[in-house]
Amino acid sequence: MIPIDRMLAEGGPWLNGSGSRADEILSTRVRLARNLAGMRFVGRASEEDLEAIFLRIVGAVRLVEALRPGSMSPIDQLGVLDRHFLLERHLLSPDLTSEAKHRGLAISSDETLSVMINEEDHLRLQCLKSGMQLDEALQAANALDDQLSEHVPFAWSEEFGYLTACPTNVGTGLRASLLVHLPSLVLTQRIKRS
Repeated sequence: MIPIDRMLAEGGPWLNGSGSRADEILSTRVRLARNLAGMRFVGRASEEDLEAIFLRIVGAVRLVEALRPGSMSPIDQLGVLDRHFLLERHLLSPDLTSEAKHRGLAISSDETLSVMINEEDHLRLQCLKSGMQLDEALQAANALDDQLSEHVPFAWSEEFGYLTACPTNVGTGLRASLLVHLPSLVLTQRIKRS
C-alpha cells in the first residue's frame, strides 16, 4: 500500500526547492503515455480486459528497478481523502480519483517516479523533479519506459510511433510541463504586465 501517513509527514521531494530556478519554477513534470500491444484502449476495454491489463502491468512494475523500493496500490483500495491527497501531490490524475476497479498507482520511494495504471491509457509514466530539470526528468522517464518495455510490449506503429487513446499523444506520448510560481515572477519583475 502507498504510505500516505509518511508522505503527509515528509512532503514531496520534488517540492523541496533544490532544482535549478526553484525560486520561480516549483517543479518539472514529464509524462509518457503507453498502451500494451494487442490490448483494447481503456475506453473500449471490457472489465476482463482491464483486469488482464492491470495484472500484467503490476507484474512488470514489480520487476522494474527504478520503482524499488516503492509502493503500489489499487485505486479502489485508497480512501477518497487519500486519492485527493495524491491528486494534489500530482501523483494521481483526476481520471484516477474514482473508485473504478482494475486501476492502480505505483510510486518510487522518493516520489519522483510514478506509474498510473488504466488511466486514459494503460500506462502513464511520470517523473517529477524540483525546479527546472527538463533534461533530468526526461532521462528518468525514458529510463523507466525502457525498463518497463523489457517486460511488456507497447503498442507501436512504424508510421505513427506509440499508439495512444488520444490522437494528440500519438507519436512520442510525451508531455512535459513546469509548475511556475507566478507571484515570484511578479516580485522579481520577470513578468511583463499587459
